[in-house]
Amino acid sequence: LLPRTETRQGFDFIQDQPFLVEFSINGLLASSFFNFLGVPDLFDTSTGESAIGPFGLMDPLGIFAYNGLFPPEPSAWTRQYLGWIDPDEIDPADSLQITLNPVSAVTGQNTVRIPISESEYFLVEHRRRDLAGDGLVLSVYKDGQITQQVYENGQEGFNSRLIDDFEGGVVVAVDDYDWALPGGLDEDDNPLLGGILVWHIDEQRLLEGLSQNAVNADPERRAIDLEDADGAQDLGFPPNSIFGPQAHLGTPFDFYFADNPVVVITTTGEEVRLYENRFGDDTVPNSTANAGGASFVELSQFSAPGPTMSFVYAQRTVNGLQRIYPFAGLPASQVPATSFVVTDRAAEQGVILQTGPAQDTR
Repeated sequence: LLPRTETRQGFDFIQDQPFLVEFSINGLLASSFFNFLGVPDLFDTSTGESAIGPFGLMDPLGIFAYNGLFPPEPSAWTRQYLGWIDPDEIDPADSLQITLNPVSAVTGQNTVRIPISESEYFLVEHRRRDLAGDGLVLSVYKDGQITQQVYENGQEGFNSRLIDDFEGGVVVAVDDYDWALPGGLDEDDNPLLGGILVWHIDEQRLLEGLSQNAVNADPERRAIDLEDADGAQDLGFPPNSIFGPQAHLGTPFDFYFADNPVVVITTTGEEVRLYENRFGDDTVPNSTANAGGASFVELSQFSAPGPTMSFVYAQRTVNGLQRIYPFAGLPASQVPATSFVVTDRAAEQGVILQTGPAQDTR
């Protein structure tokens, strides 16, 4: 069941008068179709608060981007979950430069998977807001025909929080859905068109929350977590005041890219630059495993935003330690078959334990 409209009446207590909040249902339609396909919501389903911001479809800030006219592309994990992509997995022993096409380019590799442990890994993707460099082109049904409306990057009357310049009608297609990502122009009128996103995926947490549609319901234990490049890790954590920066809604500086100029403002008003154009166990945010150990993963030398982007993957030592690998060639041993008792708790969680023949292990 879908509503005829998402438009709602609000009330302005300052001006003491009602107003109309107009929303399209396009984003809601898209997310509902994805739910039907089995994709879980990626926001905090216990409160409705955002968790991945506007960087994927399955979050309120994605669903209602541009007042719901069109959502961004699904996140790397959502596309992987649906089987739409099969990311190349990076061998942890490698050190190499990786080049990615934008997700919206359709062809070419746009996502890689970097393992941390048996249950944790990073998904790294390239997202670009304006693939052809021609602005946003909307196909709109109005007055019995479909026409095109074009909007420029940084247009004051048409952005993720204001659509006054929208000429009206029913949006039926968009040339760049990732235009819904944070962007625009910086203070020097340089275009902000996206970059590299790093997602931390925890399959154990995913398993715990998937059946209840609660994979990101705990803000401190998200299964699908975006590493905010700006260092604040504030997605889904609203500030105490509505008058300060609203970085929890997602910013163009949550992407990794060369010369990202972001600074973090502390509670005392001090400006701190945390961005180093790299992501590792000693950066902010860091690549440490959720289990608490070092990941030994370092991504660095992110290129400037462009039609393709690159970065360097390397394995690093942490406190003089290196990643431990299984030693090949150990003699096999036989482990006797074991009988298990399925407890009520295990049954509730859908855990299936069974007996089997002796296994060849190392």
